[in-house]
Amino acid sequence: TASGYTLSIVVEGDLSDRAPDDGLAAQTPEPYRYGLQALELLRSPDDPDPVVIFDHSPGRVVVDMLDSTEVARVPTDDLPGGSFQWIRFYLTDLEAEVEATLHEVPVVGTYTTRLSIHYALSDYEDGASYRQGAATVSGDIYGLPFSVPLYWPVTYPEPAPASWAESIDGRTAVTSALLEPLDVQTVSADLRYVIRYYVADSFRWEDQGSEGYTEGAWDIQVTPPRAEPVRRFGANAYEVD
Repeated sequence: TASGYTLSIVVEGDLSDRAPDDGLAAQTPEPYRYGLQALELLRSPDDPDPVVIFDHSPGRVVVDMLDSTEVARVPTDDLPGGSFQWIRFYLTDLEAEVEATLHEVPVVGTYTTRLSIHYALSDYEDGASYRQGAATVSGDIYGLPFSVPLYWPVTYPEPAPASWAESIDGRTAVTSALLEPLDVQTVSADLRYVIRYYVADSFRWEDQGSEGYTEGAWDIQVTPPRAEPVRRFGANAYEVD
C-alpha cells in the first residue's frame, strides 16, 4: 500500500479478577469460545454507513476466550477517509464447558460431571441453522452421552454511555467507544486495537443450598428437572483499547 501501515484487531480473554460483588457462586468455563461474525468501524453511534472490516455471514470465526487472537489485519489505505470513534462487533454464539453436580439421576443418584453448553446469541449458519436463544447442554453419565435442547432468551445488561449490547436484525451486536478516535488521514504507524473480555468466574449462578445440594457447585436436579438459576453468563466486563 502507499503508506504501508495496517490496522489490526485482536480479541482477548483476560483472567484478571473483574467479577462483581453480587453474592453469586461462580466458575471460569474451560474451554470457552465465542463465534465472531462481523466487525465494523463507526463515525457515530448511529452511523448509517459503517465501514465493514470483515463479515463472515452467514457463518463465523471461532475465538478462544482464554487466549489472544488476531481476527483482522487490514491496510489503512483501504479505509475511507474520516474519523472513527466507535467499533461494533457481532457475536453469533458461545461454547463453554462447566462442572455441574447432577441429582436424582435414575439408577445413579448423584453424579458430578462436566457439561458442554452451546448458546446461540444470533441467527447464524454453520453446517446447520441456529436461531437466537437456542441452547444445547450435553454431557455424559458414566460414559453414556446425553444432549438436552433448551431455549434461553438473550438479554443484555443496561447500556453504558461508552458501550452497550443489543440485537440488530437477529444478531447480537456490541458497540464500544475507542479510547482515541481513529483518524485515517493522520495515521503514521501501524495501529492495534484490543477487544478485551474479562472472563474469570464469568459463569455465575445462585447457590440455593437446597437439602442435598453442594455449596459452591452448580447443582442440577434431573428428576424432576430443575437447576440452580444462572444469573450471569458471558463476560463480567469488556473494553476496547
